[in-house]
Amino acid sequence: MKFYKRENLSRYNPFDNSLAVETDGRIVTNTTNSLQLPSGDTTQRPTVLQNGEIRYNTGIGSGVIEAYVDGSWKIVK
Repeated sequence: MKFYKRENLSRYNPFDNSLAVETDGRIVTNTTNSLQLPSGDTTQRPTVLQNGEIRYNTGIGSGVIEAYVDGSWKIVK
């Protein structure tokens, strides 16, 4: 029998649970701070893609959040 537990992600403080992976795979945070998304312009998009990826595109207008859905990047509104 294998037991799974919440995995803290802080390599500097193993007792810091502000960011953790739950046993069901969700990444959770218990802070009031923000989450910084990966960013770059359109030419810097990842080349290996999977549905559900999100990033901040600095090359479209004044910057937009975009998500990869069904084979293409879509602007999140």
